[in-house]
Amino acid sequence: HEQRLGLKKHVLSCGALSEKYGAVILLEDDLIVSPYFYSYATRALSYYSNDPLIAGISLYSYRVTENGFRPFFCVDDGKDMYYMQLPSSWGQAFTQVQWRTFNQWYSKNNNRAASNLPEHIQQWSQSSWKKHFVQYMIENNLFFVYPRVSLSTNFSEPGVNSVQRGLFQVELADAERSWTFNRFSESQSVYDCSFEIAPDSLKTLLPELSAYDFECDLYGTKNMEDVSRPYLLSSKQCSEPIATFGNDLISAVQNIRYRCAGSFYSLAPTQKFTSQTPELIDYYVSAKSIYPNLFHRLQQSESDKVAYEKTRASWKQWCDEFLAQFKLSTEFPNIEVIILANSSVKDTSDTINSIRKQSYPESQYHISVLAQSDELLEFK
Repeated sequence: HEQRLGLKKHVLSCGALSEKYGAVILLEDDLIVSPYFYSYATRALSYYSNDPLIAGISLYSYRVTENGFRPFFCVDDGKDMYYMQLPSSWGQAFTQVQWRTFNQWYSKNNNRAASNLPEHIQQWSQSSWKKHFVQYMIENNLFFVYPRVSLSTNFSEPGVNSVQRGLFQVELADAERSWTFNRFSESQSVYDCSFEIAPDSLKTLLPELSAYDFECDLYGTKNMEDVSRPYLLSSKQCSEPIATFGNDLISAVQNIRYRCAGSFYSLAPTQKFTSQTPELIDYYVSAKSIYPNLFHRLQQSESDKVAYEKTRASWKQWCDEFLAQFKLSTEFPNIEVIILANSSVKDTSDTINSIRKQSYPESQYHISVLAQSDELLEFK
């Protein structure tokens, strides 16, 4: 182009090429593809070309959710595809009809304020084409097709919409295969735009759930005011659960499917839940046991290791005893900032202000000011 278009206009102009070629595969400049991406794309485009429920084809397959960065494992229903009410932006393909139908909707609705979108999508920039596409899919009850084995991955190079490298990188398909496609109506692996499995899909795995009209919030990221169904299946804190499930398996859905004992997930009337969710690390079952040691190792430089090991045990004991007095959490990402003051709180105002200017994981932190007398002067 003669001038920079910006992300949204650039993607829209690329999608419009489907009018000339009959279909288009879109790849951004920080992607790498499997040697078999083209074979997969052409087969998928052909299979779903006349399916009115399909809005596009993804080359990418998720392993981490975009909202909240939880681990994502799609249900294995014996087919090579799963379906999500979320467009792919790390390798995607459209037929002429699929893109034309979206473009017709977009030309009429691009200036309309978005509605019925999850909070994390509402916060996306106006330069996001994907934000409009999600709205289009929700309003028309459409879905994207995703492969279980990814044909593309990204490096998340720093750019307009990326500042962290590697979070969404996935393994690529390294062998040709005979893809087993299925129709949307046949799938037991269907997800909404919050990466939550559709209740009907979960009911096929655990038929006793059919007695309840519930919504899924296994990752705990949905706003309670957006939940309209009378029952909820969630990892949020619940006061009067009808049924509970543990968190022993790495797949959130399989903890429900195999009725793991415990109380990490609850089924209850929606009004019995609060907005409080578990810590992020609690969703990573396979990593939780090594996380504390890994985190401590990342926090110390090579030159500090010897001194750190000598003082860690006594320091941790002091912190645990002190924080226990005020029922504070010592687990990351909740950060307890303790300021040792000589005499009064006012002497620490500059320190407190500088701390508040920083960015913390999920913005969860507390500030405690402790005087020489060990009396807690302030807690926020």
